[in-house]
Amino acid sequence: MPTAAIWGDAVCFGRFLPSLRGRPGATRPSPRSADTPEWSRISPEKVIVTARHPIKGFTLIELIIVVSVIGIIAMIGYPSYLDHIRKSRRSDAESALFEIAQRQERFYAQNATYTTDLENDLGYSVDGDGYHVVGSNAFYRANMLAPDANCPIPTCFRVEAIPNGGQVNDRIQQFVLWSTGQKQKLVDGALSTGWKL
Repeated sequence: MPTAAIWGDAVCFGRFLPSLRGRPGATRPSPRSADTPEWSRISPEKVIVTARHPIKGFTLIELIIVVSVIGIIAMIGYPSYLDHIRKSRRSDAESALFEIAQRQERFYAQNATYTTDLENDLGYSVDGDGYHVVGSNAFYRANMLAPDANCPIPTCFRVEAIPNGGQVNDRIQQFVLWSTGQKQKLVDGALSTGWKL
């Protein structure tokens, strides 16, 4: 610190201190000179005050509150996020059913009948249960439904797609497509018309 600043601080701060004049042993500061060392020019009336700044940071209570808020947001938002992802995957099932229907129509044009054999007649690879695994992520499995009186195989077919893997918790548990173009879905154990919720 420059000498003038040190001496000025001492004089200004000295106004707030009781005068040392007249007290036993009190001495006046000696005149400054160029030869006097800087450390010896400081007046006895100089008071050094160290300012202590509080350390800024988070308290434990603040951290607990922040973590709790994040937990609540995650608890509410994460299920909604998963539901949104499952909805976006439903297009895999719809596309697979339309593709199987197209192959069925080509087979019918050549053989005057539909088929229930995905592997040998329609050229699909199937798993051990006879299901065609849909897409590289295998979120759905497709298969031909057994013919009945309402849909005899020579003139009618029904193909289904059911959730698989990470899609098994989706609300729509089955997509069905008829040769007539009718669409059905299974939700909460009830079969209804259309694929949209």
